[in-house]
Amino acid sequence: MRRSYPDPLRLAPTSPLKRIAQSHSQAVSTSPSVNEMYIMGEGDDDWVDAELKGKKSSTVPRILRPARGGRGHDPAGALGTKSGELALRCPACPRPNVNLPDNWENEPSASSCKYTMNLAFDACFRLKRRDISNEIRDPGLGTGLSYFVEPTPYHKYIETIKDQKEMSSCSKLAAIDHANTKFARGYAVTGVVMGVCTRHEFVQPNGVADLQRGERFGNVDWVFLSILRHLELQLRFLISYDIACQWCKRLFERVDALPFQLSLVLVSTLFRFVVPKLHILGHIAKCQAEFSLNYTPGSGQADGESIERAWSNIGACGANTRVCGPGARADQLDDHFGFWNWGKMITLGDTLRRRLDKALLERERQHDSFLEFSIHQEERLAAWKAMVVAYEADDKSDNPYEPRIEGMSESQVRAQLEEAEEEDEKNGRWQPISEISPATFMAELLDLEHEQARRTGTSPPTNPWTMFSRREPPWPEWVWPPAVQFNAAKASGRHAGSGPMRKEMERTWALRKARWSFPFVGFTVADSCIGLRIEWTKAWGRDRRWSEEVVILTEETRRVPLSFDHLANTWLCRAEMVTGREELTNDEREGLVAYAVSQSDTFHNLARRAEDSATQPRMPKGARTTEIHEVMEDDAVGEQIEQQIDELELGNASDEDEEEEG
Repeated sequence: MRRSYPDPLRLAPTSPLKRIAQSHSQAVSTSPSVNEMYIMGEGDDDWVDAELKGKKSSTVPRILRPARGGRGHDPAGALGTKSGELALRCPACPRPNVNLPDNWENEPSASSCKYTMNLAFDACFRLKRRDISNEIRDPGLGTGLSYFVEPTPYHKYIETIKDQKEMSSCSKLAAIDHANTKFARGYAVTGVVMGVCTRHEFVQPNGVADLQRGERFGNVDWVFLSILRHLELQLRFLISYDIACQWCKRLFERVDALPFQLSLVLVSTLFRFVVPKLHILGHIAKCQAEFSLNYTPGSGQADGESIERAWSNIGACGANTRVCGPGARADQLDDHFGFWNWGKMITLGDTLRRRLDKALLERERQHDSFLEFSIHQEERLAAWKAMVVAYEADDKSDNPYEPRIEGMSESQVRAQLEEAEEEDEKNGRWQPISEISPATFMAELLDLEHEQARRTGTSPPTNPWTMFSRREPPWPEWVWPPAVQFNAAKASGRHAGSGPMRKEMERTWALRKARWSFPFVGFTVADSCIGLRIEWTKAWGRDRRWSEEVVILTEETRRVPLSFDHLANTWLCRAEMVTGREELTNDEREGLVAYAVSQSDTFHNLARRAEDSATQPRMPKGARTTEIHEVMEDDAVGEQIEQQIDELELGNASDEDEEEEG
């Protein structure tokens, strides 16, 4: 019975864990269909009992997810699984009673960045599903128990937002423009919306939902609330979304209107909304100033684009899941999301150490650059700092990161001209000779100019040259400065020299330290002072963000071993739960205890590995350690595991006794 685990749904007495793990590894690394996964295990006679042929394709998810979630150790079994319970949680994100200190909520506001939960949302339209089968013919084996939302209440809610129309006050937002026009003919699902933790890219429990037509706010609202059910609402939240500037409007009003399943009391002041650093370049200037991560306190150096890296991994499954039924598709995607989280989990310690080493160096560079910039502007620093602090406390204050443009709008100019005409006519300085006044004539000309601009490129051309001149822009003749000409000449001769040397030179040039071009110049003109203020506030923001990044990474490095130890102790508690279950046979009890102790040992080893990564000496630049992390067993942990096995001995002869008797 060694390395065997009782099937939670009683399809067979036991199923070999080695074969299950092998099949799972093949499935998530090669993205096969369910039938192909079954064929890969067909040749092994130990896969399951002979009478189960034809049911093997569904045995893997039935066994693996509940087993790894500890449901076999709970008397309630798989039927007692709670929503999202089988999802792997991020060990570095803040979780009270797991990895946060006591009285963490009483920490000063300066430490708020350590207790901020970062979430990122986005939609992927590669994960479509054709209008094939339905939930009755193809039900999911555990939909709603891990990463997908619970299907029944979600589908009922979707029926209530079919007529929802999305409006945008920001330009170039294709997600909103296509929210109601996305091609959906022949598809039951046009994509999925997902939420991950921004800093570590873990897919969140109940953080994935299907899209029916485009990226509507209602779908994102449901996923947002589903994730928050599993989090501590006293934390601060930093929400990243590529259309956050529009989605956050009236968000809390929409949340209050959601069904009772997602009724939560949210404090709006604990939530801050931002746009990822790459996507924000497509927004208007006002959004770039208000929703930038570079200007958001407590954001550190998060870029908000982590969910795009998750999409690059899971997007390859789109070809397989497109032709699946709803249940098979949800099970396969849940499996891939779990594997993605597990891969992040086992390498998280090394990742945090690498980020921390980089942050420590960059913090010093940015701080030195900031001091160099500030030393000759001492008389202005107090006012500039006060302006930044006031804006961070109240976003309705003047934004120090953008220039204040004071000018008249077109309607104001038109009204002023009309008033001037009326005044001239009243005083006899001007006599109208037509019903169209000069101000009205200018307004008509501007409207005509706008109409002609919109018509260009849409009306049919009268000859080929007109079509060419309309469709093609002029051919520019670029004039480059000498430095750029040198780089172009170097690029044209890239095959003439050594490749590694050229790459090293390019890297050195790209990472050169930029010097301030005007830190010592005294400005007296008001416009120049505004430009200098903006550059200084941005420099101060970079200095503060890198300092926050060091604080956050140090805290995350502390949390990871605590989270792993918590999981290890949880598995030992599950092993103790087995002793009182009289409905199990001795073989089943021994198998459950062995599996729980094995899982506990795995997480203890991960904790020790994370501590080792955090404390090992820093390697020089360009060097890599050749040391392989061995499976380490702490003496105290080993003694505890042996003690648990002795206490939970269920009457079966041990392997040593069997060998002695043999």
